[in-house]
Amino acid sequence: MHRLNGGLNNAAIAFELLHVEGMAAAADQILKAGMAGVAQASRAVQLIDAVLRPTGASRTRKDPFYLSDVSEILRQHATRSGRKLRVGPDMSEESSASTTANVAAASLTRGMALIADAGEAPLDLINTVEDNEPALVIVVEHD
Repeated sequence: MHRLNGGLNNAAIAFELLHVEGMAAAADQILKAGMAGVAQASRAVQLIDAVLRPTGASRTRKDPFYLSDVSEILRQHATRSGRKLRVGPDMSEESSASTTANVAAASLTRGMALIADAGEAPLDLINTVEDNEPALVIVVEHD
């Protein structure tokens, strides 16, 4: 919900800036920022839907940002839980492989459970492939 709210808030601010006098020169950048906020909010809704209805309608649209979104959500959740989640350098939006909302949602729910159950063990978030789809997995390093 935080990503949904944040995306819509970013879009609203950007679109409001389009009406500010003197901002016409930056209109293209402002519009792109607003559209990025709308896209983030849209992906958040799709992830929420996939978590709540995993057997719902088939979600075949692939997006490289899903895994990046999940990576960021898990990192923030770990931080709020007082944990450090090491995220691999290949988790940037530009390098994330495309996957569906269902696979991303499964990665998200497994990751949240692992963060909650890992105790004090170090955590690493890595890219993997499951059922021929790019996915994320958290590796718990036990002594």
